Amino acid sequence: MDKEQQSKLGKRSRRKGKDGERELARILTDAFRCLNLLFQRSLVQERGGGREAPDIEVLGEKGNRLDQVHIEVERAKRCSYRKKMKQAIRDCGSSIPIVIDRDDSADWYVHMRLTDVLAVVDALKVQVVLDITQNSE
Repeated sequence: MDKEQQSKLGKRSRRKGKDGERELARILTDAFRCLNLLFQRSLVQERGGGREAPDIEVLGEKGNRLDQVHIEVERAKRCSYRKKMKQAIRDCGSSIPIVIDRDDSADWYVHMRLTDVLAVVDALKVQVVLDITQNSE
């Protein structure tokens, strides 16, 4: 394979990744619309913002960036979530690392550490109790 063919494959792969990030951002925004959350493709990594930028940013009701989760996206012919998860764990800081991937012609999958899933469930339990308490007053 010559350099021109490699360059075309690289461009195609990057475009597929960007398209996957945009697709996922739309899906998540639609799913979390009731919470007034906006998911958008992070442009920081393209602007030289460093390795710590997630692929998808979460914005709150007032446009403020929510840093509780670090979302990495993989969109390829055959995804390898383990490599992407290592990257997410390395880059997430105190955020919860999440990898969401999709092979060609397949469904999206979400990958998280069990400890992080349990932390999210605990946070939801607290919120439900708070909602019940406030509604009963």
